[in-house]
Amino acid sequence: MAAQHKIQKIRIGDLLLQKGLITADQLNYALAHQSGQEKIGQILINMGAIDEQTILETTASQLGIPYTDLQQYPIKPDVSHLIPEVQARRYRAIAIDRKGKDILVGMSDPTDVLACDEIRLLLKQTLQITLVSEHALLQVFDNIYRHSSATAALTQQINDLKRATPMPEQAQPKTDELTPVNKLLTDILEDAVKAQASDIHLEPHDEELRIRFRVDGILVIKNVIPAQLVPALISRLKLMSELDISEKRLPQDGRFKIHILNQQLDVRLSTMPLLHHETVVMRLLYQSKAILGLDKLGMPARIRDSFSRIIHQPHGMILAVGPTGCGKTTTLYAALNELHTPNVKIITAEDPVEYHLPGIMQVQIKPKIDLTFARVLRSMLRQDPDILLIGEMRDQETMEIALRAAMTGHTVLSTLHTNDAVSTMLRLIDMGAESYLIAATLRCILSQRLLRKICSHCAAPDQPSAPHLELIKKIAGGLPKQALFRKGQGCSQCDNTGYHGRMPVYELLEIDPTISQALHNRNIAELNQLATRQPGYRSIQWRAMELAIKGITTMDEAERVCFGMED
Repeated sequence: MAAQHKIQKIRIGDLLLQKGLITADQLNYALAHQSGQEKIGQILINMGAIDEQTILETTASQLGIPYTDLQQYPIKPDVSHLIPEVQARRYRAIAIDRKGKDILVGMSDPTDVLACDEIRLLLKQTLQITLVSEHALLQVFDNIYRHSSATAALTQQINDLKRATPMPEQAQPKTDELTPVNKLLTDILEDAVKAQASDIHLEPHDEELRIRFRVDGILVIKNVIPAQLVPALISRLKLMSELDISEKRLPQDGRFKIHILNQQLDVRLSTMPLLHHETVVMRLLYQSKAILGLDKLGMPARIRDSFSRIIHQPHGMILAVGPTGCGKTTTLYAALNELHTPNVKIITAEDPVEYHLPGIMQVQIKPKIDLTFARVLRSMLRQDPDILLIGEMRDQETMEIALRAAMTGHTVLSTLHTNDAVSTMLRLIDMGAESYLIAATLRCILSQRLLRKICSHCAAPDQPSAPHLELIKKIAGGLPKQALFRKGQGCSQCDNTGYHGRMPVYELLEIDPTISQALHNRNIAELNQLATRQPGYRSIQWRAMELAIKGITTMDEAERVCFGMED
């Protein structure tokens, strides 16, 4: 409905009574207790006489306009900013979407003709009005316009400083003049914590600074601010990380701790010089997150029981493999959590130490002072440990020391960046390890990934594409009789992605005597055949596909994360 059509005001109490949705006694009670600007509809909701959804749908029907649930509708960011924050809050209106040549505008009071006319003049386009919840509308305002006040204050401050004293382009305001920077940085970090982002990317371009979050493994644009704010923002981050703010030609790494939204964050900072500015990436480590046990990781029972049995063996090497950010460290921490008892000594070598583990000796690798994995590992063995954790085996020397430690009575846990369990064995051989050492010490390889879960708020039945059905037939040997393929439609709960949260998918390969013999003989062709013949073995592709069949994730996500070109 266009905004030019006048919408008559209605008395919501009389309407609900007329529709038989409330009683006369309930209405009279609400009217008797109404005071000031309090709305009669809200009083009825507070009384429990009716719910907000029913009021909104009834009102919209009476006005002859649609009702839109802002929590489910995928609001277009480029459209929402057509109405500035001041006018949006004043008229309780939000631009939601484009409908042909019209703009779909949500209003909490569509009967406000003056507000409709002002918005139409502002946008210079025909409006389609839809009724929205005022509570949901205010939440959308907070999300959309969150950084505007801090950005405006910082821009004004920089402009004032430039007018007051002629200063070079790269000159920075003093630390005690950076209050707007602190506010903007706090807003960015708060948004990241609310989104449960793992990384924040500050990426300067010619006329803007693009802020992206990595949420559930995917980068999403969260905000864009003027490029002139880049020097002040990056300088503040460098000061917090105790880095050299005058050095803009070389990459720098640092870290700082900060308390945000009742959470303690350990932030790892990395800067890199660009043509005209610097780009910054911040890795967020949530210190308030508890170290999980193996039973809380989401492992299938068969894999969990086998993995638990293997890590309790008196010696040998256990490897967790997969790409960066797939949860390998979390898995190994869970293993240490289970192995940690008063009668064992555990030492770790990590780069970086992501979480503090009480009662465990943790060493931070520092390559700048030659405190490398290999050097720390040699010292660790002189400390009489029972269990060692090596954050990552990056070179032949570290790998050989670790393998020999596993051969001489130690339990060694470590990670490698490989695609699956079988390729991990080939990678160890390619790195120069002696095949007899690998065969004698390797106990198991746990390959893992993190798959995005379908958003429960907007999930709907879905039919896989023909190529996906063929892939299922190839891997599973046929189509399952019972399948629950689903897909998220996109809503405010999942930031219009159709996914919310992640869950792990695992592939466990236990090194039995036949595989050990093939390793010892460097029989590469036989390794894959022996692995697939193990009782209960399922490839990581098979397990990802199984989650898609159960409606937990999608085939698109399973293919993106777990399938390579060869598949």
